[in-house]
Amino acid sequence: MKRSNKITFAIFVVVLIGTACDLPTEPGPQPTTIIKTKFERGLNILGILRLDDSTGTSFIHVEQACRTEEIYDVEFPIIIEDAEVVVRKATDTTTYLFEADTVWAWTYTNPDFFPTAGEQYALTITHSELDTLTATTEVPVKPAIDTTTLTISESILSFDLLTTTDTYLYDVYLISPSDSLHSRFSNQGEGVLPVAFNPSVGPGQVMTIHIYGYDANLAEYLTAVTTIKYQTYLETVTTVTGGYGAFGSVSVFKMELSQ
Repeated sequence: MKRSNKITFAIFVVVLIGTACDLPTEPGPQPTTIIKTKFERGLNILGILRLDDSTGTSFIHVEQACRTEEIYDVEFPIIIEDAEVVVRKATDTTTYLFEADTVWAWTYTNPDFFPTAGEQYALTITHSELDTLTATTEVPVKPAIDTTTLTISESILSFDLLTTTDTYLYDVYLISPSDSLHSRFSNQGEGVLPVAFNPSVGPGQVMTIHIYGYDANLAEYLTAVTTIKYQTYLETVTTVTGGYGAFGSVSVFKMELSQ
């Protein structure tokens, strides 16, 4: 490159850096405008209908949405203990009343409730001072594995998970006295999903397979980005109407194995 061309290029780079808002090592221009949005009061919930081997394990956690500064205001009523929480079955409109739990704060339970696989349920929460919150969920079929494919050796445990169309996300755990291993799979529909772990267990140790199958609502909630990243917009994840939060269902499979 000729000397004159080198000088011209050097001047261009200096001018470019001098007119830029950020240094070359920085991510680039960042937005400076703060978009004001109107805060809407409302119920904020996490409701999970759980199909496992026990009754009464489903719950609805209920509180009031608030601004950041209100979290530290002892006078602000975040806790909601006087809501009416009702779950209705879609097919025969059977009604289940969930009441404030005496042990778990902010949580409503029904000790006799046991969801049905494949059934749709509707949630309604009413409060005298806040808008009515509604939501629906369809309980997934309980996860199952093809036991003929189950293989256990000193270094590997593998099996085929039989996936169903009503399950959108699977969490699979292998728990032993030595460790706890976990894999998460986004479901693509009905079929067979190979699962493998490399456990570190000794002879005679007991292992337990735990499989959680989530409906569409909980799959969206569990896979949403929650990291706080400055100057970045993250949409609020909500699967309910008339408020904030998520309402969904999970089906649970457990199987005990020995090495």
